[in-house]
Amino acid sequence: MCGIIGYIGLNKISPERWRNAAARQLHRGPDSQGDYNSSIGHWEMKLGHQRLSIIDLSQSGHQPMIGKSAESILSFNGEIYNYLEIRDELQKEGKAFEGNSDTEILLSALETWGVAKTQQKLDGMWAWTLLEPLKKRLTLSRDRFGEKPLFWTCDGTSLFFASEIKSLLALTQKRFPLNAKTISNFAKQSLANVDEQTYYEGIFQLPPAHNLSLDLNQPTLAPLVTKYWEPHLEQSHHSQSIDACAEEIQHLFKCSIERRLRSDVPVGILLSGGIDSSAIAGVAIKEFGADVQLLSATSADARFDESSFIDRMGRYLKRPVNKVQLELNPTTLFEELEVATWFADSPVWSLSNIAHRNLIRKAKELGVTVILSGQGADEIFCGYKKYLGFYIQHLARTKRKPKAAATLFRFFLNKSIVNQFNLAEAKRYLPFIKPSKSLDYFGEYIADKPTENIGLKPNQSIESRQLEDLWKYSVPTLTQSEDRMSMSHSREIRLPFLEHSLVELALNLPTEHKLSNGWTKHVFRRAVSQYLPKEITWRKDKQGFVNPQSEWLKSELREKTIRTFFNTDSLIFKYKLIDRKKLLMTYDAFCKQRPNSGRIWFKDIFNPIALEIWLRTNESTISN
Repeated sequence: MCGIIGYIGLNKISPERWRNAAARQLHRGPDSQGDYNSSIGHWEMKLGHQRLSIIDLSQSGHQPMIGKSAESILSFNGEIYNYLEIRDELQKEGKAFEGNSDTEILLSALETWGVAKTQQKLDGMWAWTLLEPLKKRLTLSRDRFGEKPLFWTCDGTSLFFASEIKSLLALTQKRFPLNAKTISNFAKQSLANVDEQTYYEGIFQLPPAHNLSLDLNQPTLAPLVTKYWEPHLEQSHHSQSIDACAEEIQHLFKCSIERRLRSDVPVGILLSGGIDSSAIAGVAIKEFGADVQLLSATSADARFDESSFIDRMGRYLKRPVNKVQLELNPTTLFEELEVATWFADSPVWSLSNIAHRNLIRKAKELGVTVILSGQGADEIFCGYKKYLGFYIQHLARTKRKPKAAATLFRFFLNKSIVNQFNLAEAKRYLPFIKPSKSLDYFGEYIADKPTENIGLKPNQSIESRQLEDLWKYSVPTLTQSEDRMSMSHSREIRLPFLEHSLVELALNLPTEHKLSNGWTKHVFRRAVSQYLPKEITWRKDKQGFVNPQSEWLKSELREKTIRTFFNTDSLIFKYKLIDRKKLLMTYDAFCKQRPNSGRIWFKDIFNPIALEIWLRTNESTISN
């Protein structure tokens, strides 16, 4: 886990400008830093790297790394989990290695097999730049699910790229206009990273599973962005029994965890008390005897606290759990939110990000550098409440109304999900519910921007809707927040559920294996039941990684919110993103709602706050 930064242009970049840009993402790689300078034709080039040492802590893993024949130079952020298997394959082809880093193995694979064949073989997360001077070619690449960030901007005569936008801004020394589409997605629907756009017009992120290539023979820089991978939706497992599918899931899940435990530094697991994180801990400890630390976030509010389930899992595994309680302190919360926004390079999507960052701080105090998390499980195994709604819609549309009624009745009987329905949140997925007039508080800069249809589209399968969550609507937001908050303390997050073979298998399972007998993620529960106590495997009331943020906004945080973030001088009003009068009316209506009721979601209030903090943090970089 590291940071990368680079420049290609007609003129050399000043050392001071380069140092300033690289320093802004130093938290991504505090262990060592390196640069590479070159000229190719009329192009000046500079590559930089900030290293967080995980695999092979010696200098043999130093970057940018130059190949043995000097035909390629690699600057790499991420981890290749199957690097040992790839090394064995390369050694059979006569390749030798000086060290044990996954970077050296990746570089050798790229030189031996080329980019396309190497990417097919990789199990990992990455953002890299590969320079091939003899071929006069530069390639940027991002992993299949966008776990590692990579941003770029190009004007035809210069291209800049970096792991973080703040570094890119310092490198370009330019101001950029606000991107109305991206801001609209966030403000109206709490969506982030739905495409290559960022909050700045002219700054892009390389999409997941894409490469950017540059032909340096040309007189101008013309980036070519291409997709290199997509899971196949072929219903290959629809004839298999649920037990056979569960067995295959268990095998791939164990393999994913075994590889993601590979580390030369201490490893921890985020334990929330739900089945996903508990399954990771159960397999890691009971199957592989892993020496890992367990870390959990708790709440002082008993309504939102998961401690009893966390403690149950700790007792089952016979391991202590390190807990961090998110203090109910409005002053501290907003101060921490401002810091989190600086690291996030975007509006923070939830106060849960603060809880996550505090938990990562605890990991750092314990000396834990690598942390496994359960993100991705709900998207691939239909764990979210919305998937039941999508499935009922799909059955009704395909003239299977008796099955739809029977499925819904099972969930009512089981009381495992229907009792958790919340209209304020669900309205995002139900286009037939017209927005409340009280939510029409958007200013003229974004008011006319259309919203994304994130419900189940006509003739759309459940699997293709899951894929949208993986590419656009869910996973990109979660991976972004986990990466930024963990890297703010120089810690690495690994996500076992986003192993591509496991994802492809899960997407091709019958929906009735995932939503069955009144249970979400039914086939996965069966697959991991031997590693968990029954109270966790068949738990009905999991809330997720939450805190009582909605009620805080109605009480403890209300006065400061109005005085500090919704005052007449706030930038959300200056840039005409939000109409102040209508926002205050919405806030007043929200505060009158009973807990978990009403049509105004807490994010309808929180998102303008997050936008305001982001604008204040970055006003000097905005050209509007």
